[in-house]
Amino acid sequence: MKNKLSIKNLFNKIYGFTFDGTLEHYGCYLPEKKGFFSNFILNQFFKRITIDEKQVENLNELSKDGIIVFASKYKSNFNYIFMNTRFRNEKLPFPEIGMEHKIFLFQPFRRKLKIVFSKLLYLIFKFKLPNPYKSNYINNELLSGKNGFISLICKDSFYGRYVKTEIDPIQNLIELQQRTEKTIYIVPKMMVYSLNPRRSKPSIIDVLFGRQENPGAIRRFAGILKSKKNVFVEIAKPFSIKEYLASDDVKLMDNNQLAVKLRTHLIKDINKHRQIVIGPVLKTRDELKQSILTDENLEKFMLEHGKENNLPIKKVHKKADGYIDEIASNYSKKWIDAYYFVLTWMFKNIFDGINIDYEGLKKLREASKDTPLLIMPCHKSHLDYLIISYVMFANNMACPQIAAGKNLSFWPLGTIFRGGGAFFIRRTFKGVPLYAKVFKAYVEKLIYEGFNIEFFIEGGRSRSGKLLSPKIGLLSIVLEAFLEGKCEDLNIVPIFIGYDRVLEEGAYLNEIEGGKKEDESVSQIFKARKFLKKRYGKVYVKFSDPLKVSDLTKNLDVKNFSEDEKKEFFKDIGYTVINAINNEAVVTAFGIVAGAFLNSQRSSVTPEQLMFNVTTYYKYLKNYGVNFADTLENDFDGSIKQAIETYERRGFISIAKEGPRDSEKEVVNYKIIEQKRPILDYYKNNCLNHFIPGVYTAIGIIKNDSFSFKTSDLTETYCFLQNFFIDEFSFDKTIDPNILIRKSIKFYIDEGFILPHEKEPDTYEITAEGFRKLHLYARFIKPYLESYKIVLKYLNKSKGKDSSKNKLKKIHSSGNKMIKSGEIERVESVSRINFRNGLTSFERVGILDRNSMDLINEYKIILNSYIKIIN
Repeated sequence: MKNKLSIKNLFNKIYGFTFDGTLEHYGCYLPEKKGFFSNFILNQFFKRITIDEKQVENLNELSKDGIIVFASKYKSNFNYIFMNTRFRNEKLPFPEIGMEHKIFLFQPFRRKLKIVFSKLLYLIFKFKLPNPYKSNYINNELLSGKNGFISLICKDSFYGRYVKTEIDPIQNLIELQQRTEKTIYIVPKMMVYSLNPRRSKPSIIDVLFGRQENPGAIRRFAGILKSKKNVFVEIAKPFSIKEYLASDDVKLMDNNQLAVKLRTHLIKDINKHRQIVIGPVLKTRDELKQSILTDENLEKFMLEHGKENNLPIKKVHKKADGYIDEIASNYSKKWIDAYYFVLTWMFKNIFDGINIDYEGLKKLREASKDTPLLIMPCHKSHLDYLIISYVMFANNMACPQIAAGKNLSFWPLGTIFRGGGAFFIRRTFKGVPLYAKVFKAYVEKLIYEGFNIEFFIEGGRSRSGKLLSPKIGLLSIVLEAFLEGKCEDLNIVPIFIGYDRVLEEGAYLNEIEGGKKEDESVSQIFKARKFLKKRYGKVYVKFSDPLKVSDLTKNLDVKNFSEDEKKEFFKDIGYTVINAINNEAVVTAFGIVAGAFLNSQRSSVTPEQLMFNVTTYYKYLKNYGVNFADTLENDFDGSIKQAIETYERRGFISIAKEGPRDSEKEVVNYKIIEQKRPILDYYKNNCLNHFIPGVYTAIGIIKNDSFSFKTSDLTETYCFLQNFFIDEFSFDKTIDPNILIRKSIKFYIDEGFILPHEKEPDTYEITAEGFRKLHLYARFIKPYLESYKIVLKYLNKSKGKDSSKNKLKKIHSSGNKMIKSGEIERVESVSRINFRNGLTSFERVGILDRNSMDLINEYKIILNSYIKIIN
């Protein structure tokens, strides 16, 4: 015994061992100092791997009161060493205890000796090797403040757990959590070596050097050395074991069952996270065709279609095969890389930056773990297609499959867009039932495979600056696929995209004024070069909270709806998306200033009057808590000044000086250039929807024609305008108009527009200053009232025989005459977009032509009365 102790004491003296029944020196512990040469090499090598600061910002908070255990899907000493070294250098919580990991090479020399001799001594005295679990070494180290690292899939470990009944690290963590008050957080992580989508069949590279998900040493090192920031780390949402154990669905499980369930959950979580980054498995075109064309429903339809049209089935198959070639995307990482390179250069040249809502993007990432996404941005420019994919790719998300109009499928743009994930859709399915069925099958296949799909709820680009009414064709196809069980659920993500200045401004003005839309062609690509010579300010991208389709259909028997009921339901969802986008709309100085100019009574405005209008509108928007552009919020005066100077430089306004020159009596005024009013109207419309509740309330107050009114006096006017202009300004049907009226009244009271009556409840009086300011709000919709007046004049003479094209042409001609004769005042009222909506609105109330004379006279009186009180 004395001899044994002397040997122990000798090793203790030489190597610094402590021995109290176990020798606590294990290769699972990775110290900070790994030797100068090792530290230097590792630090330089690991610098090439990117860490997203936004994903790791909350790790320090978790480590204050909890224990962090990082989890990797596959066992890899490389991952453990990287996390230990790089996270330590970044001053982040880092793992020091690698469960089931034994690191020897990168241990300092003295520690290597300790590990070797501790095992030797343990073997001599205990006749077996030391176990860090049984000695409680791992648990003690974790409880002392160190963080851990665990691998979820490992062949040897699985055999040990299920055949040799060795300790399961996950089960060990569960048992540790049951004994400590500290919360143990498991943080799933993965290292992404390539953004190439997974293929259904492995390549020769995959066979020889390992798959991208779990590469061999050669492929891993080649990927890191290939280019800086080519490889990056993804950190998923931390998982609390304490919360897991407290959940009702695991209370009856034993610790072994708990461990199995938790391991499965973590593996699924990492798999889902990987799919967010690189997307679902990408099948070849032949696989895709085979899968779609052998779909049971499509095959049945093709047989019937062939019989009805007396066509051999082979011919029907050939036609369906051709339709897939016409529709399908050809997603390629090489094209995406080319896009990213070109767009980064282009956006830096034409924009002052892209303002991204990162909190919203984070919610979008989380939502995409559970379901495919239906990404629905507003549509103001052709750049919208590119910006969403650019933002997602730049933030390590797979680019979506994008529905694009067939007019964009011409060479070479068609090839380029297909490579970026675009699939093409015809503007109408009329007369081509087979095409409609094949397109539906293609979309259903995308959803089934788990692809995110992007399409524009408005259908086409808005030429007016505000959102259009929803087009529900593609939305209906997708929702029908959900109802038919093609996927468990879907998340709709409404997105606002806004621009300080839109590239297609000139083309939009031409179309609004009656010019023909220029078809997309190769020549337009060359003309687009001129845009690269100009600056267009900032771009704003805001994400609304995802809408789960299962929540929208909850407690509704949608499957048994009639076709008309389904159509109405899908339309309601479309308006829900429109309203969500409107709520996220970013207000810029350009929108406020444009409104301040256009809503002035005269075309000549003093700087004082302009700032009075601007301040009045800004206060209203501030009260309603809208999203402001950062420049407007951080430097109000500077951003307003810049907007005015920009409008002057671009010839929308001019500076007019009146009175004796260089004297105190000289007055400087801004003069609006009449022919440029429609462009200013476009930018005003970008923020118009925020004002609508206040506008309708203001008109109700003015229309009441009394300096005293009650809330109930405004309801009829508010509801009439809300329903009459539904094609112009969408609204939430679930909100009682009286709530919006009262909210506007409260603001008007706070600003001194109106005063509560001293004695009578729910009664208010208008102040002299308030009467003036209320007109500033009412004038927002004067162009629409005048547009509809022009439409009504046409209907008053129409025999109902004109085509849609001729209708608009005649209405436009009539509008120009009415401007010249003074029947209407606003140049921007002569707008084909407003005319189209006006025809729809009058058709809804039963006015189709001059045969509806009683209704025409009724609405003529209504419109004239509103126009009169707004002046």
